[in-house]
Amino acid sequence: MLNNRLVPLALLAVLAASPAAHAQFGALKNMKDKLVKKDAPTDAPASAGTAAVAAGPVSKGSVVPTWTMKFKQAIAWQKLTPAGVFVVSCSDALYGIDPQTGAEKWKIVDFNGLKQENFDLIPGSPFVAVVDKVGGKGMGKLGTKFVILDAYTGKAVVNTKELGLLNASKRAFVPETGSFLLFGQAEVGGMLIATDASTGAEKWRTPIVSKTKVPETAISQPYLVDSNKAFLWATNLALYKLDAASGRVIWRTASLTADDAAKVGAAVATAAAGPESAGSKLLGMSPLGGFKGMGSAFGALSGTAALDAGASARATYSSINYLEAPQSPGKIFVFSNDYLTAFDIATGKEIWEREPLKSPISNIIYNERGLIVATSEFDDDAKRNGKLKGGLSRINLYNYATGARTWGKDGVETDGTVGAYSFAGKDFIVATARASGRNRLDIIDLDRGTSKLKRALTVDGSIKRVMLVPQGLLYVTNQEMNIMNLETGKDDWAKSVKFNKEKGIVTALKGDKCYILSDTKLLALDCKTAEYKLVADNIPFQGKETPTDFELMPDGILLKSSQNLQMLDWNGKPQYSYFTPAPGRSMAGKIFFGTMGVLNAAAGAAAAANAADEGFRAGASGYGTASYNDHMTLSDRSSDLAAGFAGGVGESIRQMNKRFKATKDGTNLVTMLTTIKGDEASGVGIKMVDKRTGKEVTNLVLDSKKPDYILDDIGRMVFFKVASDELYGYQF
Repeated sequence: MLNNRLVPLALLAVLAASPAAHAQFGALKNMKDKLVKKDAPTDAPASAGTAAVAAGPVSKGSVVPTWTMKFKQAIAWQKLTPAGVFVVSCSDALYGIDPQTGAEKWKIVDFNGLKQENFDLIPGSPFVAVVDKVGGKGMGKLGTKFVILDAYTGKAVVNTKELGLLNASKRAFVPETGSFLLFGQAEVGGMLIATDASTGAEKWRTPIVSKTKVPETAISQPYLVDSNKAFLWATNLALYKLDAASGRVIWRTASLTADDAAKVGAAVATAAAGPESAGSKLLGMSPLGGFKGMGSAFGALSGTAALDAGASARATYSSINYLEAPQSPGKIFVFSNDYLTAFDIATGKEIWEREPLKSPISNIIYNERGLIVATSEFDDDAKRNGKLKGGLSRINLYNYATGARTWGKDGVETDGTVGAYSFAGKDFIVATARASGRNRLDIIDLDRGTSKLKRALTVDGSIKRVMLVPQGLLYVTNQEMNIMNLETGKDDWAKSVKFNKEKGIVTALKGDKCYILSDTKLLALDCKTAEYKLVADNIPFQGKETPTDFELMPDGILLKSSQNLQMLDWNGKPQYSYFTPAPGRSMAGKIFFGTMGVLNAAAGAAAAANAADEGFRAGASGYGTASYNDHMTLSDRSSDLAAGFAGGVGESIRQMNKRFKATKDGTNLVTMLTTIKGDEASGVGIKMVDKRTGKEVTNLVLDSKKPDYILDDIGRMVFFKVASDELYGYQF
């Protein structure tokens, strides 16, 4: 597992684009009688991997698919994996298909009729975890078994049943050590096992046997320390440090009181009934025993589907989180939603007096004065029940060495959860947000731990950016922009710059300039001087659209909506405009969901486990943006790690990395759903446009009567379910 990054969390946004290739034009309408098929092997689906005769640009009248695949049983679901393998589930087997050729790469009969919620992509890897069995609802009685597959080869690299685990409750992929770490109940009790991610061979196993009547249950993912030679790992009863190579317990220290342990045990049993939705959003953290915040990842599941999805989520979820501060080496800070404390990494000695938390942590910030900890707004139910008295959220400063509260017992009370912050000398400037919608700016004296303002400044809208400028703190919300005077706490401008409340804003940074898009206006703000200018106004988009996003390109600013593109130079002069009509609303919806399903699958190569809490923001990020760079950093990391894996797994990681890096080559292309009219075929389809020039690269007509399309922008493929048991693949 990656060590946690200590930065305020942001929602992930991904653009899955594709490299340029020969243009093709095809149609999916009524073409089954024009296909050229080859005899398929008797043990493969009929017509498996059948290739089309046409290659390269398609001439008039040649409208065959690239490949076809007819299965023996009905298709239940299909998914594209980060490794580039198209997985299809049927009642007779689980199939791995080469998306470019339609060839069968692998087939697993044991996973016939596999439910989609039991097929779990493992972020940052070519692996998938299959929930093999889910039994009853009691704690320790789920009977969950996992099989971890290399999605590229179909090889099983972990089988918890073969490892002797009757119930596997936690799993982790640890690429730094080339291992999988698994915990569950064996015949002799709790067992922690490490296996080689390349070969599946067992590296070591360590008994984890409770010394009390309370069963010992894993509640965290591993956290690597000592240059990846050891890792920290928590159960409901203890915090462990183990040798990564041998599994030897270096130290074990009680991490919870008996009451805490009982609370965790009860909560784990309750959580077995299915995931809940709510909870903190920091570092994938959930309340100590609640497993909250998972619901958004699975939608409105119920019954066995909820149980299956919950089992998969719990297997990778952490109720305990760890962090190291560069200002205080040798210590590990451990926190949940109930407490914060610190241990000596070498000895396991708890060196802080345990700090109880009244509400979940929202931010942890390093400062030379100490560790700044901000908690979130109190839960409304808890307030109504009288469990919490006074205040909304709090910020305190803790001494790194002792844990002493520098700002007193209660710290600084803030009117809402901290969403953004900045430092100016000894001033700590915070932007807070209430669940009710009220947003404020406050200034805290770092030396005294008190607010410098008689009353925090109330602002309109949700705060998007704050930055220090000579005049004070410039703030940008989705409704207004102004500067807060740091001496008076009041607005410096007599009249705020107002934005369209309904449309909101989109912002992007380039050097010292911040560009702000709201409705049909684009502003350029100098971050050093706080001077701004109107780059464009009344932007003329067709089809009753207005710009919803923009991208900073090397030679200008690209304004975007679902059907429009417009390139401006840096002074706002239009360079080109492109428009293509929208398809019918029902068809657009059908294709959109298929598209986003693939985009999210492709993004899985770089998505953090926090996606269960945060979700994906619909939209796109261009080359050079923070979101894009974060994904590419993980992609590069996977590429470096690939060399350390043996055999097929190393190749699988390289294929995943190759596929993901294709996004960099294809960031100059964008796909649009539209209505296409042509000599060969007409109807709803997809157009690919070069963002630099506004010129169409290629297009493809789809059958508007069929709902089951999946678009793969990276591989430039469309997968079309023409019948309950048949797929066509079209390259464009």
